[in-house]
Amino acid sequence: MSYVKGFSLLFLTAFFLISASALAQWEYMGLGEYSPGVIKHYQGVIYVGTDNGIYTKDVSSVDTNWVPIGPPEKQISTFLVRDPQIIIASIVMSVGDEAAILLTNDGGATWEPYQNGYGGTQTLAPTALEASPVDPDVLYAGGQRLVIARSGDFGLNWTPVYAGWGFLGGPVDFIHIDTTDPDIIWAGGITALSSSFFLKSTSLGDPETWVSPNYPLEQLGRMYDIAVNPADNDICFAACGSILKTTNGLDFEYLADDPEGGSVFVEIDPQHPDILYATGNPVTIAKTFNGGQSWTIIPEPQDVTLARDMLLLKNGNGNVIYISAYNNDGVYRYIDPAWFVCGDLNDDGQINVLDILFFIAYKFQQGSAPVILEAADVNGDGDINVLDILYMIAYKFQDGSELNCLY
Repeated sequence: MSYVKGFSLLFLTAFFLISASALAQWEYMGLGEYSPGVIKHYQGVIYVGTDNGIYTKDVSSVDTNWVPIGPPEKQISTFLVRDPQIIIASIVMSVGDEAAILLTNDGGATWEPYQNGYGGTQTLAPTALEASPVDPDVLYAGGQRLVIARSGDFGLNWTPVYAGWGFLGGPVDFIHIDTTDPDIIWAGGITALSSSFFLKSTSLGDPETWVSPNYPLEQLGRMYDIAVNPADNDICFAACGSILKTTNGLDFEYLADDPEGGSVFVEIDPQHPDILYATGNPVTIAKTFNGGQSWTIIPEPQDVTLARDMLLLKNGNGNVIYISAYNNDGVYRYIDPAWFVCGDLNDDGQINVLDILFFIAYKFQQGSAPVILEAADVNGDGDINVLDILYMIAYKFQDGSELNCLY
């Protein structure tokens, strides 16, 4: 113990260098002249539905210019991209429209009605539209009524699989198909009584297989979104103004430390599923590195009111978050350059002697654990021990090797 104390005194009096991490940042991406909504990504291209059709932009583009692909002057409810040429769009109908569902086979040059019986005797517009990750001909849609329908032929025919065309309630805010087990379908939204509905099927959405997960009865709002852990699909996070979590795929509870600001969208890092981002009203971002045990609040870029959708894309070890904002505020991008800084044990964005002292206290004096445990494996051997402390000392004071955490 005297050896450790000696080191502590040495470090407290030593001159130390500061290595600042790259700063995360907001960027305005354009479309402020329209009212952007649903955001999707396909093969390096961002697609955004607005009140004037769908717009696209390459992920690599840093300007605020977007390419319109139509349908022009139509408010987009939701859409589905099969490939750059084939896109289905659901629109808010206006006078003269014969269909609420439109299809392009030529990348937006022309659009044709594609209702095909969706809605039965009514012309309903889907508000959620998703394709199976294993069979792109299999589509699921939910819309203005509390009904979920399925098509096995890319929308040429539709069959209700939950409720029916005449049901009241809705809209259906999301349909989520599990990427690791496409048999599992999640859906949520709001009922005619303005309370939330929340559904799960473990059998491809077949009728009679839908169950409602258990969640706090006092939650009478709206179920907006869900994020499923790609490594363990029993672990899910639901956004309903607050964030709910389940570890068994059925029983949801409020997180003990809930992010601020009416969370209505939640995204999960596919490589590091303990990292989540949530947003809502206002467009702050709440970020967690530990599966929701604690959250960091990142303020909105300016007086931006309400998020209408959120998309997460990987960017090396970091993430890029796209958010569309209500009321003609446009699309914003938040760049999170790395999911942690190697050696930054106290998570203050710097690597210095305080991190070494933090490490010593953690290993030998029953101090707090590192905020991000992976940041302590600085020699990259998969273990966290005294060798990592010596490695950090050599790096900071003896021109030792660069820190080498496993990401």
